Amino acid sequence: MDIVVRGKNVDVPPRLRKLAREKVRKISRYTHDAGRVEVDFSELRNRRVADNQVCDVIVHLKRNFVKAQAAATEPAVAILFTAPAALVWPVV
Repeated sequence: MDIVVRGKNVDVPPRLRKLAREKVRKISRYTHDAGRVEVDFSELRNRRVADNQVCDVIVHLKRNFVKAQAAATEPAVAILFTAPAALVWPVV
């Protein structure tokens, strides 16, 4: 399983990359056909939004994909909210 961690207009420190890889690696326990997992970190530039750190996780399966998104005040908390949501998806 290929795991890609990147930031959209945001630096992703090595500690956050490591945490994201550890959390997303658990997906392989639940499915055998996950070829690629993308983790995208971004920041909302609106002062009125308190939870401005956004994390998107996209799991590419053989015939379709699963996307989970969460927002929090810190990027590490956003990945903690997003990773369990990507693990639970309806089986088609």
